[in-house]
Amino acid sequence: MRSLKYLAVCVVTLLVFAGGAVFMRFAADVHDLLGKNPSYYELAVDTSTIVPYKQYSSLVSVMLEKDISAQSVNDKKILESMIASIAERVAKASDKDEKSGLLCADGGLSLIEMPKNGANLPNGNLSNGNLANENLASRNLSNGSLANEGIIVIKGAFRCTINEANIEQYNELLKDLDYIALKSDIAKLALSSLQPIISFEQKQEALQSMRDALFSQADSAVEQYKKRSNKKCWLNTMAENSLDSFIREDAMQTNPTNIIPNSRLFNSSYTKVQLPPNTSTRISHSARISIVCK
Repeated sequence: MRSLKYLAVCVVTLLVFAGGAVFMRFAADVHDLLGKNPSYYELAVDTSTIVPYKQYSSLVSVMLEKDISAQSVNDKKILESMIASIAERVAKASDKDEKSGLLCADGGLSLIEMPKNGANLPNGNLSNGNLANENLASRNLSNGSLANEGIIVIKGAFRCTINEANIEQYNELLKDLDYIALKSDIAKLALSSLQPIISFEQKQEALQSMRDALFSQADSAVEQYKKRSNKKCWLNTMAENSLDSFIREDAMQTNPTNIIPNSRLFNSSYTKVQLPPNTSTRISHSARISIVCK
């Protein structure tokens, strides 16, 4: 009898648990049928905007037309005079055309001594615009075989900011600098191509515009799900994708003071500069959103 009683208790317990499970399942199905359980939806939204190029950046420097020996005191003096004249003309242009936005700064030209294999020599900086006063020529000539192997190289560049209003002034400047360089008989003007600049303000404005467009698309999607499901729906989350590919503020990030002009970056002959035909760029942005309906 006692064993039958235990068996009956076990059977009843199993029935209670089974009945509870069935009831919960039934209740869940009823909630689904009645639309009381929330539904989740995920989808992608994307947009784009046009950002105009308002300014361009260019590097202006000078390249030597032949190897200049570190022992050539006369050539050093000629190059020193040329560098001083170029710096004076650039400063004059920036002051004169300040209202038009023409500005050439962030750099300058100097002479350094290098071995022919391209490695920097110890104490190789020959000039910061005052070679004669520092008497560096005689100091480097006393280096014996090291000076015999050394050549003079021009280092540095001016970064110029150009726009539609000052392109003519920029060309006038380049024409004068080209004349100064060629007058030395051992150097010539070197120019990089024009690179577009997207300012910080333009970048922020474009980003905000695209974010507004993404939220507008998300709101439209919420309304569509409301109509389809006949439920109350709302935007749950929005995860914006990375903006690592967003165009940089200045497409030319090179530090002009560390440049030794070469044909990979610079054009070694002067021709009249014109603004590029592409005056804007399209920037895209996207996100993933989740919508809840209940």
